[in-house]
Amino acid sequence: MSDADLLVTPISDGGDWRFAPIAELYERAFPPSERKPTAFLNDILARTDYVLLAATIGEEIAGFSVLYVSNAGFGLLEYMAVNERLRGHGVGGKMFRETARHCPVPMVLEVEAPDKGVDSIEARRVEFYRRLGCRMVPQLCYRMPQVGAELPPPMRLMLTNYAPDAIAKSQLGDWIGGIYSGVYGRPASDPAVIEMLSPLPNRLDL
Repeated sequence: MSDADLLVTPISDGGDWRFAPIAELYERAFPPSERKPTAFLNDILARTDYVLLAATIGEEIAGFSVLYVSNAGFGLLEYMAVNERLRGHGVGGKMFRETARHCPVPMVLEVEAPDKGVDSIEARRVEFYRRLGCRMVPQLCYRMPQVGAELPPPMRLMLTNYAPDAIAKSQLGDWIGGIYSGVYGRPASDPAVIEMLSPLPNRLDL
């Protein structure tokens, strides 16, 4: 497969033929602890702060991504998944680059903490994003709000489209508060936000 075979374009209508297979892939690709109700995909089509991108090869869904773009000057790659049949063929890399291209501001990624060894799927996923130019926010133990019956796993944040070699704690706090309010419907001053920021220095080198 070449890049020319893969087409990545937004979806704006739930009646689009690509929507149903994307909803099915969403259900398969993410564990209940990290997955919002599937109706969420329909809901974001009416929001101007979200982009749902579909990757296709001919008439087949190759993958999708969900991008939240805040008016506070950052974006969040909330979900990205590749069709199981096409993994290992470069689809994920192109999906990521196209998603970043749709984000005109620094883009944040929530990733599972790579604490289970260098060969774990979590560590391999982090390394995948590193190869695409993302940088880990050091020292931050990120707590994703609970979206289902199960608690989310320990997580970290990564950044791309962000040129400086450091980030201020205050800037990071604004972005995390914006994620909590804009993406999860929680208060920007949620106690979890305050708790995860409190041990951090005023400047974090990336």
